[in-house]
Amino acid sequence: MPRTRPLTAVDPNALLNWARWTLHARTDRELAKLLEVSAPQISKIRTGIHPVTAQLLVSLLEATYVKLRELPEQVKQMPEDWAARVKAGTKKRMPQNKNPTAL
Repeated sequence: MPRTRPLTAVDPNALLNWARWTLHARTDRELAKLLEVSAPQISKIRTGIHPVTAQLLVSLLEATYVKLRELPEQVKQMPEDWAARVKAGTKKRMPQNKNPTAL
């Protein structure tokens, strides 16, 4: 069985930023609602108090229809000016896997 890169290689802040970008969430509070987790949990992950939990990861994968193996590459592809684009309303949607059963 081939070894895959561990998810710990993805920065938690970059992961949360990618989730906001992909799900069109303007704030971490909106992101928390979309992922059905608490806003303080997102904040604690951002500050390094808590790691990314399996529950959050599963919610994120279900909401974005992205496979776990594709996640690190998806996070890398996010544009650096994503926050400005979201605030300006000019964000172009990233291509996503539309097959929710292909997780």
